[in-house]
Amino acid sequence: MGAGRVPLERIPYFGEQVAAFLAGTEQLILVGSTPPVSFFAYPNKPSWCVPEGCELIYLAQPHEDGASALRDLADALGAPQQISARVAQQLPGLRPAC
Repeated sequence: MGAGRVPLERIPYFGEQVAAFLAGTEQLILVGSTPPVSFFAYPNKPSWCVPEGCELIYLAQPHEDGASALRDLADALGAPQQISARVAQQLPGLRPAC
C-alpha cells in the first residue's frame, strides 16, 4: 500500500457473495477484464454475477492495454501527474517510533 493508492475491495469468490457484493451496482467499468462470473456447475445457481440492469462499460478489453487506457482517461480528466506527498497518519494509542 503505497502513498496515493486507492483502497479497493476484492470481489468475493462464491457466486452468492458476488451477487450480494454487487447488488445495487448501476455501472461496472471493466479495464482489461471480463464481467464477473461464478463457477458454472452448481445446480440451480446462476453463473452470471452482474446485477440485472447494470450497465457494463469497457474502458479496455482484455486484449487491449488497460494501463494506457487509464492514463488516457486521467489525461482527459485533467488528473495530476504527481501524487501528493504522503501524509503520515498515526493510529490511536500508538506512539511514533523514535
